[in-house]
Order: sequence, then C-alpha cells, then structure tokens
Amino acid sequence: LTCLRYRTKLSGDLARWRQPRQSSEASPTSSLWKPTQCRLPCGRTSAIQALGVGIVYDREVCYRSQKKTGLPYNVLLAFKADSGEVTESKCACPAGAGGACSHVLAVLRLFILLKKEGFKEAPPELPCTELPQQWGRPRRQGTKPMSVQDVDWRSSREGGMEMAMPVQLYDARAEKQEDEQQLQSFHALGRGLENIGNLDFASVLLAARRQSVETKLGPAPAGSPMSYQQAQLPAGFTTWMSDNIVMGAGTISLVPAPSLFNRASQPTFPGGLSAQELSILKEIQLSPEEARDLERNTRQQRHSQRWKKARLNRLTASRFGCVITRKEWTEKGLKNLIEPKDLTRVRAVQYGIRNESMAKDRYVAVMKNYGHNVSIQPNGLFVDPSCPWLGATPDGLVYDPEELSYGILEVKCPHSLKDSEPDYAKKQKFSLVFGENDKPQLHRDHDHYAQVVGQMALTGCLWGDYVACSEKWIGVDRIRFDQNEWLEMRRKLDSFFFAYNLPYLVRRQD
Repeated sequence: LTCLRYRTKLSGDLARWRQPRQSSEASPTSSLWKPTQCRLPCGRTSAIQALGVGIVYDREVCYRSQKKTGLPYNVLLAFKADSGEVTESKCACPAGAGGACSHVLAVLRLFILLKKEGFKEAPPELPCTELPQQWGRPRRQGTKPMSVQDVDWRSSREGGMEMAMPVQLYDARAEKQEDEQQLQSFHALGRGLENIGNLDFASVLLAARRQSVETKLGPAPAGSPMSYQQAQLPAGFTTWMSDNIVMGAGTISLVPAPSLFNRASQPTFPGGLSAQELSILKEIQLSPEEARDLERNTRQQRHSQRWKKARLNRLTASRFGCVITRKEWTEKGLKNLIEPKDLTRVRAVQYGIRNESMAKDRYVAVMKNYGHNVSIQPNGLFVDPSCPWLGATPDGLVYDPEELSYGILEVKCPHSLKDSEPDYAKKQKFSLVFGENDKPQLHRDHDHYAQVVGQMALTGCLWGDYVACSEKWIGVDRIRFDQNEWLEMRRKLDSFFFAYNLPYLVRRQD
C-alpha cells in the first residue's frame, strides 16, 4: 500500500509529524516531509498479540520507497489496546532507530484503513475500490518505449537472475547477397505475387530500388519492416564522432587473442624503503604469467572478490587524474583516496552500471555504421609487472579490423545528462568538448583523460575509445597513446605512491 492520507490522533514523535508546519518555520528535517511510497503488503501482517498488560505488539514488513526490489524493512509497533496510544516503535531502516520514520507511519495508516473498512484481520490485498482516489496525485514518469526484444522479463525476487538473458540476433541465410541480387529477388517475388492477385504487396516490391539501410540482421530495403524493427540505432538518435575516427571499409576479420605483458621488465624500487614497505611491495609484485592469470580471473570485476583484493594496495587508473593534479595531501585526503568505498548505492553510479551494456551496444552499432566492425572483449584487472603498484580495469578491450590492433574502451553514462536532448547536452560542461562540425574531444584536463591514458599504458594498447552515452545521443573520441605523455604522468604517479600511498599502507597495518 502507498502511504495513505488519513487524519488520526497519534502520540509521541509520530503525532508531531502530523502537525501542520507554518510557512515561517525552518525545515531542518525537510526530508521527512517529502512524499514517500512505502509499499506495505497486507498479507504479511503477522504476530499480533495482546498481552495481559493491555499492550498489543505488531510485527510488519514494509518495502523501501526508493528501492522496491530490495529486501523489506522489519517494523515493530506496540500500542495500548484500549486507547491506541503508541508506546514503542522501531524500524530496521536508518531513520527508524529513533522510532519515527515513514515506514512506521505507513503501518499505522494501514491499521486505520483496515479498521475503517471493518476488517478483523489483514486481507491478502485491498481492491482499488476500497482505497482512496488516486487522481489527485501527480502522475509519475511512465515506462519508456522500447522494442519487445529489449524488455526485461525477469521477476524481482531474492536470488533471481542478475542479468537478463540477451537476445542473440543472427543472419540465418546461407550466403550473403549483393544489393543487385537482392533487388532482383524482390522484383521476382513481386511479379509472382502480382500473378496470383496480391497487388498491394506486389506493388511495394516492384517499386523497390537499390537504396538499403544497415540493420541488426544486415542490409535491408529502406522502408521495409526490418529497416525500422531491427534498426541499428533508435529513431532520432544523435551521433558525434571524433576526427580521429575516419570512415572505414567495413573489414571483417577473425579476432585474434590479445598479447599481454610479453615485454614486461622487473620493477625497480627507490632506496631508503623500510622493511614493512618492502614487504607490501613484495606482496603485490607479479611475474608476467601471474599478471595474465590475474586479468583472466578477475573479469567479473566488481563481483569478483579477487578483483577487490588485488586493488587494495594498488593505485588504480580511476584515481590517476586526482593524483597528478593535486599538490598537497592530508591524512584525510589520503584516506578518501586510498580506502575502498561501496558506491553501489549512489544513484549516479547505479545509473552508470545499469546503462553500461546499452552504451556498449550503441557504440558497436555506431562504429559499424562508420565502417568499423569492432568487437568488444571482457577483461579483468591489468597490472603491468614493471610497475605492480599501478592497476587499471577498462570497460572492455576493443579489436578494430581497421586498426589491426586492440584498444581500450572506457564508457561513461553521465547521470546529470540522462534523458537530455543533444543540443542541451552540448552546452553543458562535462567531459566532452565540441569543436567545429560538432566533433567531440575528451577534455585533456579532465580526470577521465588521465584514466584513459593510464589504461592504454598498463594494457599495452596504442589507442583507446572514450564513449559518453545517454538515451538520445552518443559521443566517441579515439585517443592515441603518447609515450612521452605517459612517462611524465608515470613520474608523478610513482612519486605519489612512494611518498604518500605506501607509507599510508604501512600506517594502516599498524
């Protein structure tokens, strides 16, 4: 049930919630006044018992307002049987430690509703005719249109599938047809249909010309159902491509296995290190074979315990930009940079994780339209044995037949620009800047640029594609590796690690 609006006499903190606030009053806890939608299933009302002291205890479960697929919160209430006065209230949510939260209020409102409707016990579900009218509530943003094959048919349940099963599209025809052969087949079919009296469809086939468009199943006549049902990109989608990406020839070739760390050398450490510092460096030191094994067995990335453990004592590429630009470091600043954080509950991070696969699909489709039949390979944590204190985890390794080599892929889905129009996004200050003819370029002073350069260096790739993607647009910038630029960055990273990062790791052990 949604938090229903009923007036009642409540005691304690809950009663004060219901008092109208004057406009002149300050709002130190304005979050308590925001509308919430705590779903409270009637069928899970349980363990109600009246003791000899006249106190009724009730245990409930209430689903979260912002994360409806997560585990529900447990709510405990105690109130007097004769007067209904609340004597105790607890909730498992962070705000419920003080006994006053929206979930507790939702439970009380549910009791009021059930009592008003004359129920002696909680029903499995309340029909809409027994609920208040809903037309006074503001409408919510509806479900976005999508193709049937993109619909996620999974049910939300504990232990369910983490990822939806992808739709594997393939061309079932035995051999490819040239445009002229395909056009002749259309005309032959049209003449056959015309002979049997199907004039409407025959006229469409006979009017077909050589114009064709690329679809997920290959070339198709413009205007045919396949041209819009299996389009590479949605209608109205805007693409911005870097000057470094030229129109390719559409070469198709086998994807070779990447060659990693074949030229790696032994690391060199500065002098004057303590025994504890040398012990930490010894733990993270790897041979080329161990580095390849680490990359191969950490491809689940954030879902891999080995990936999390291997990153603990290393400086990773996502922090390179902060390290090379900051001049002074405090203990608190080092802690914020080095200590691992769980950011999976941050909305911007959740949005990026949720849309990363969509952005990769759009990237592949856009590159194919530009004659680059790229192939994305999953990857784990890259650690170059010559500098084992540095690590990088790109969003993918990309093989481009036009380059005849691998590159790295870094995808960003800016939460601040979700659902934004292309013209609006270009005017905003984010990682991409636009030059003449709307050519995008990753800002060279942005932290993401240092991240991409570090990823190219640690993987041994000579180029990398930086992708910024939203629902209505995508920008791709191809960055070439510059050895001199990396050596200057590497000098700053090494200086920071041995001067600040490594001593901090020693203090953390103590």
